[in-house]
Amino acid sequence: MISEEEEEEGKQLEIASVSPFNFHDLNLERDSLEESKACLKRSLEGVKVENIRKALERLESQNEVFQKKAADEISFWALKNNLELLKHTTMIKYFYNELSYKRLENTAARYFIEFFQLRGPENLSFSEKTSGIQLGRRIHIAISPTESRTFFIKTHKHGALSYSSLKSSVKEIDPKEVFVYHLLHQLNLGPEAHFFWEDKKNFYIATEDLNERGSFNEYSKFYKKFLNPDIPEEYPLICDELIKIDVISRILRLSDTTTNKENFGFLEINGQISLHLIDFDIKEEFNYIGDGLFEGFLAGNGKFQYASNTDPIIRYALANRNQTDRVQAAAHFFDNNFNIFQAVETSMEHLLHIFKDLDVNINDLLIYCDGIKKNIQLFKERLMHLDLASQNEA
Repeated sequence: MISEEEEEEGKQLEIASVSPFNFHDLNLERDSLEESKACLKRSLEGVKVENIRKALERLESQNEVFQKKAADEISFWALKNNLELLKHTTMIKYFYNELSYKRLENTAARYFIEFFQLRGPENLSFSEKTSGIQLGRRIHIAISPTESRTFFIKTHKHGALSYSSLKSSVKEIDPKEVFVYHLLHQLNLGPEAHFFWEDKKNFYIATEDLNERGSFNEYSKFYKKFLNPDIPEEYPLICDELIKIDVISRILRLSDTTTNKENFGFLEINGQISLHLIDFDIKEEFNYIGDGLFEGFLAGNGKFQYASNTDPIIRYALANRNQTDRVQAAAHFFDNNFNIFQAVETSMEHLLHIFKDLDVNINDLLIYCDGIKKNIQLFKERLMHLDLASQNEA
């Protein structure tokens, strides 16, 4: 029997029900799923291993996560003992993996049909997302005969992964992740972002395909196409754009940005280029106030260690370039975003209703917002102090 503790876990992990229409769309029918469950039960009748007996009980629960975990446990045992059992457990896991994709597609369809006032799902088409470990899809939206949009959809950072869509480690959203996506777009440092959900675990982030605005290349591709690593000093505009991402990463306490060439890139529109951050990571901290924040920027080190970066353009732009040029680029960024404090407030106001609807704890987000405001103020003051000092020297 399933214990009270497991029953309570099941309630916490309960996944919203999906209509029969979704099952009909799957490549595997529910009859095949039940047949595989029956085969497993018959094959394991004589097995006395306690965790396998317990897994069989989980297989009969009404909870999708319990069933997926049961299949995981049995498949691990089957891999060592019985290939026939492995075939059936693989089928069960594949079924629920497909179910997660259908849930994502249905949630996205409801949102975008309403957002763009479309006639129905015939205006939408889905395709595979080709990068990243988060479960996701690419959606193409035909708004009118002459207008269309494309978005990349993924689960939030604590959500399901593409290779294990109902893993037991799925957690609630981190409001900071949602906040940063919204804020980056306001500052013209990130793509347009949309958010929709079934609950606080099945929460999705959709970002625009920047190629619809111009020509977008991730830095790894941009570097190979357009840059000569032997003459980094010949790319002052590129260096200035890299400064923006470095500064915002330090202020917002982001990681996996400038150190990951797949997570940012350059958008070219009519010969003008701008750098956009398309992915990032953000950890939980005590107060999000960066110790040595500005000193790290001046040195090109701190948490990022640019001086030892293997990329010669990044190493030059963010560590070895003349400090005066780097400081001027940072000051220019703040001059062009004089309302950065207002942008923080606007993002917070825009997203509060989402977090309220989902009953998400935002205490950490409030601490985060307070911390990054202090970081912004510190950075601006130190830049102004350096500017005054240089004027006095002149």
